[in-house]
Amino acid sequence: MKVAHSDRYSREDIVGRYRLLNHVARSQTCDIWEALHVSTNWRHALKLMLPSVSARSEATRALRHEFTVGSTLKHPAVIRMDEFLRDDGVPLIAMEYFANPTLKGQIRERHEALLPLAVKIVEQATAGLAHLHDQGWIHRDVKPENYLVSDTGEVRLIDFSLAQRPPRWWNSLFGGGASAIQGTRTYLSPEQIRKQRLDARSDIYSLGCVFFELFAGKPPYAGNSSGELLSKHLKAPIPSLRAARSEVTPAFSQLVGQMMAKAPDDRPTSMSEVLEQIRGSSVLERRAVPESGPPE
Repeated sequence: MKVAHSDRYSREDIVGRYRLLNHVARSQTCDIWEALHVSTNWRHALKLMLPSVSARSEATRALRHEFTVGSTLKHPAVIRMDEFLRDDGVPLIAMEYFANPTLKGQIRERHEALLPLAVKIVEQATAGLAHLHDQGWIHRDVKPENYLVSDTGEVRLIDFSLAQRPPRWWNSLFGGGASAIQGTRTYLSPEQIRKQRLDARSDIYSLGCVFFELFAGKPPYAGNSSGELLSKHLKAPIPSLRAARSEVTPAFSQLVGQMMAKAPDDRPTSMSEVLEQIRGSSVLERRAVPESGPPE
């Protein structure tokens, strides 16, 4: 039996109970593979820590934490976690195989083609985060790269490595904030930047930035430096989504603006409230949604 032990895994290698089929992606710490369970023949995605970093306890703890969070989530718009295991000391996560690109990549490569799917994407992206919040977690890294989207608009929320429980109220008496800024600067909430106590409204801000980018084709804020970008999250006026994309309804543009409010108290109180507003009103003007029908 051929077993993989190097940083360069190969097709047909056996890792744990899985046969590697196709390499999907690589990060600084992990490889992502399409794999087949050798007993069930079910297809999975493997997030496989590189052996060169598996000896670092903090990296292993982060991967296990991601599985711990993901295993509490059971929702069609959230990637399913199947098991955490080790193969000869190398930790890995087996999860649902959902072979689709990220929302970020699709915005970059086929932005206009997303418009007919946008309402479905918006609702599913919100519903997945609402479920995560209902299970007592904050994602803390909501961004288009952390949503996989199919060509029919099916969505999966991924990457729970930064997810945390909201701190107890008494933690705020002793600080309770992060020691360093964590997350992705283009989508950070003001309270993340200030390293303050976070709750679900921080994810609401980040999701508002994602929605803006989905429709406008670009993030709400940009800067020539990290400092300039962070300053805009803190101080710049909230851009109008309807001004950037006239097809969105005034109600949805207003909702996105509320989600991106600088102060948490000025945002919707929960992701479930955001979802209720989305389902209770139109996202796009009727004329903006192409009618489906056979090709001419």
